[in-house]
Amino acid sequence: MAATSTKKTNMEKQADYHKLVAQEIIDMLEKGTAPWQKPWASMESMLPHNGVSKRRYHGMNALRLMYIGSDRGYEDPRWMTFKQIQELGGHVKKGEKGTVVTYWKFTTKEKDENGNEVEKQLDHPVPFRATVFNAMQCEGLPEFKKPIQKWTPLERAETILKALQVEIIHDQADRNYYSPMEDRIHLTPKASFDNQEAYYSTALHEAGHSTGHSSRLNRDIMNQFGTEDYAREELRAEIASFMLCTELGIANATANDQHAAYVGSWIKALKEDPNEIFRAAKDADAICEFLYEREKNYLKELGQKKTININDKEIPVALFDSISTLEPMVYIEWSEFNHPKLEKGNIMTFHEASSLFQKLDQKISEANNDIDSDRYYKTKFYVLIRNNKGELCPFKGTGVDRYDLGDLEGGLLAEHHFGNDFFKFHYGLSELNDCISSTSNELLSKEEELTIFNNIIKEIESSRIQLNNGEKLDSFLGLNAEQLVTIGQDANYSKFLHSLTKGKTKTSKTKRKTKLIMVNTNNSDLENEITR
Repeated sequence: MAATSTKKTNMEKQADYHKLVAQEIIDMLEKGTAPWQKPWASMESMLPHNGVSKRRYHGMNALRLMYIGSDRGYEDPRWMTFKQIQELGGHVKKGEKGTVVTYWKFTTKEKDENGNEVEKQLDHPVPFRATVFNAMQCEGLPEFKKPIQKWTPLERAETILKALQVEIIHDQADRNYYSPMEDRIHLTPKASFDNQEAYYSTALHEAGHSTGHSSRLNRDIMNQFGTEDYAREELRAEIASFMLCTELGIANATANDQHAAYVGSWIKALKEDPNEIFRAAKDADAICEFLYEREKNYLKELGQKKTININDKEIPVALFDSISTLEPMVYIEWSEFNHPKLEKGNIMTFHEASSLFQKLDQKISEANNDIDSDRYYKTKFYVLIRNNKGELCPFKGTGVDRYDLGDLEGGLLAEHHFGNDFFKFHYGLSELNDCISSTSNELLSKEEELTIFNNIIKEIESSRIQLNNGEKLDSFLGLNAEQLVTIGQDANYSKFLHSLTKGKTKTSKTKRKTKLIMVNTNNSDLENEITR
């Protein structure tokens, strides 16, 4: 008689995994150590994301990687498969164990009658699992560079609350809650909280509840306090609040006193149905995504309405943003010289304006020589820069300047105009970007070379942000400000191109890494640095 097979099906393995995770959560709940149960400090690390694709993990995957990473002291948010780690030139340390993440597969790839690969919808979604390792479990990986945060945590929290457009009333003496009947959030006065972070973490928690309203995500939130259904909704709001505060970098100095009232219901629900924690994490993730989308639309609408005052005129910021959101900008007030780009109200980047002024300068000067004239044409303009919040503002208060075309002033980088490293680096980065954009793909014969140039373009953007944040940039790819300004000259760029691409195309096991050399010195006062 043949032995009965004991091999588990994919669905059975998935059920076992759900039980395992549910038990992990139950154990933490009983000890009071679940991520949302205990106080947490401002998060220096980001939400877990894949170190190759840069995509953020979602739902239970995100929550589990967060509590495992916290428990093991990981300060790097990158998680990758064994294969992905190898592709980046790294390896997993001996003895390290991976963490399982799960996904649902809804489509499969098949070949049609012509032999072409097509995507086909599955009759039923299929679960599959992958094992990932944190970057701190590995060696040989590129150093993690935390993206520059363009917001302050509390300001962003306030923006999210405004974008939600749910009325917040500070009319309570000793409790905070969301009323689904009124569609309002009721809080105690701001002064009653220990600090601003405590206030915003509470407000975001109640905002999470409000997303369940029928006009938003339409969850079942019409439940009486003390019921199991009420506790289920509370679990979703707690996880969402924890994820939101992690993303924003907001601390929660004190644990929620009401947790004790829910713990028993949470444990009971997970014991009866291990899938509940997965549903709760999925709903919490949906809450976060809903709030982020509202924030995005709110800021977009706000940006379209926002204006900047230039010489007592309100100019829409969107006109500048449509050209560049990182470069210094030039607004033309008037010019004595007849040129389409110098008409009143024209906007261009600092790089474009400086290049144009130099060309016209030379052209007019040569024409003057031919007729023995010293005629020059005055041009009034305003220079605007981005501050550390990404907001457009006039340089040195007013930003006003005048350029005399035909007087050979030497462009906007001349010492009597804007001849400092801030503007020189911005100008040089634009020159380099233009050079890269005009480089024929035929000159870049290998995929590694294309990758190098794609990475440089990303680093250009990152360096602009650092400059706008007031950080001193000593060099970029080994080039100082003066060298970068002249990178557009054919000989200089050819030499630069050769130095970057030679010897960078070895096989994956032995390939050398291209280092992007940027030495930064913190300088909190942007104005002092620019006017130096």
